[in-house]
Amino acid sequence: MVKMMSVLCLIVGLSMLAAPAEAKRLRNGAPNGFEAFHVAGVIGGEDGNVLLLTNAAEDTLVPITVNNSAAMSIALRNQRKRYERPLTHDLLDAMIDILGGEIVEVRIDELIGGTYTASVDVKHKRRVHTLDARASDAVALALGRQLPVYVSDDVLEATAMVEPREDVVIRL
Repeated sequence: MVKMMSVLCLIVGLSMLAAPAEAKRLRNGAPNGFEAFHVAGVIGGEDGNVLLLTNAAEDTLVPITVNNSAAMSIALRNQRKRYERPLTHDLLDAMIDILGGEIVEVRIDELIGGTYTASVDVKHKRRVHTLDARASDAVALALGRQLPVYVSDDVLEATAMVEPREDVVIRL
């Protein structure tokens, strides 16, 4: 993972610093203790794939290692494209629609032992159900519904990379 992060910094071409705990964050309608993020892109490398989330100011990145299947699904959804046959996230979206549900919020809650935990809130008949999810699945579902991904302050403190320059915009 350390090697991958070094390669990531070289690829993106940014010198990044660890986010200070006291950094001010834009809330953009996020729940208390969270900040809104969106997908900046997915970078593939010899050590695996890294999903990059960025905030509205595009000055903070959250890197998440994902498998090949998730990387492909997220990349396609981020480009508003579809695979020739439905992928797992397409199937989940269709099932939620057919059963009368609605994804209302996606959150990356914690980092436990190197694994991100996430939650997907699904509204069905005036009741909201919170489902435990892998971060990559939660992000793919958020992309399908054009929803932000809310990342907890604890996750940001542990993993976010901050670039203080104003000209940081990542387009992958």
